[in-house]
Amino acid sequence: MDQVRVIEVKQSIFADNDRRAAELRAELKEKGIFLLNLMSAPGSGKTTTLRRTAELLKGELKIGVMEADIDSDVDARAMAETGVKAIQLHTGGMCHLDADMTRQGLDELVDGDVELVILENVGNLVCPAEFDTGAVKNAMILSVPEGHDKPLKYPLIFTVCDVLLINKIDVLPWFDFDLEKVREYAHMRNPRLQIFPVSAKTGEGVDELLEVLGGWLPEGPQLFPDGAVTDQPERQIMAEIVREKLLRELDQEIPHGTAVEVTQFSQRDDTDIIDCHVTIYCEKASHKGIIIGKGGAMLKKISTQARKDMEAFMGAKVYLETWVKVKENWRDNPAAIQNFGYTED
Repeated sequence: MDQVRVIEVKQSIFADNDRRAAELRAELKEKGIFLLNLMSAPGSGKTTTLRRTAELLKGELKIGVMEADIDSDVDARAMAETGVKAIQLHTGGMCHLDADMTRQGLDELVDGDVELVILENVGNLVCPAEFDTGAVKNAMILSVPEGHDKPLKYPLIFTVCDVLLINKIDVLPWFDFDLEKVREYAHMRNPRLQIFPVSAKTGEGVDELLEVLGGWLPEGPQLFPDGAVTDQPERQIMAEIVREKLLRELDQEIPHGTAVEVTQFSQRDDTDIIDCHVTIYCEKASHKGIIIGKGGAMLKKISTQARKDMEAFMGAKVYLETWVKVKENWRDNPAAIQNFGYTED
């Protein structure tokens, strides 16, 4: 009887998937999209870790999450609550995702408005490690309650991953878990593996992980000339510096109904000194008294703080003069709003 050549068939499937994964990786690179494949056993804290990551990166990156499971949408709904784009991938009973399945998910998720995509693979320490998804990097989570001997029992997943997160370190005192042992065993499998003890619950160690993730992400196109730090004119920056000091010093005393106008901004002839004349507008006479303060103390304090920041920004000495005026209901006057440099955008 002929021997069944299971290994040869399996190798053929793997070879075809590896080719498709390489193609997907090249396409994502061209589009400037970073795909991270996150693997772990069930209950390790993948979704909690992703929620913590999404909250910390909110406003800095456009994030999408693909949640893979045999038949559930609980995790995708949990991620959507954080405000990131999230979809659920049902694997039809399969215990892993391959490159084609990942591509199908990306086609639904990516519309040109995503920079980082995190794939939360099926909860399993065996199957997901065998299939290249097309991800740029692979990461895995090992939670403290699982024990420190997992690298000895499941060697492949530690071999293919770039990062190991040891999660739930907040419960270390209650478990027989040896951090040094898991480091030793994991590096036996993969000497280049980066290891981060974290607690997704408390946030401990997550900042260090995000630094590594930030280093992996591709740089976007240069949108401004070298040395440019803002697209706003210097006059507007000076006004915003003064308004920032107002809000910091008076947030408990007056509402945010203040505006700042720079009426003069010029450099003196043959010197590096900049003359900056600023008028602070408020909506009520009582607010004017609060801004000025007893004997002018508050206005002097605000002006001194603002001048220091102006000089640091301009790299020159600044002579700052400030006045306070009342302009009732200026926030209801479109012309006044535009004059102060504020727009609906």
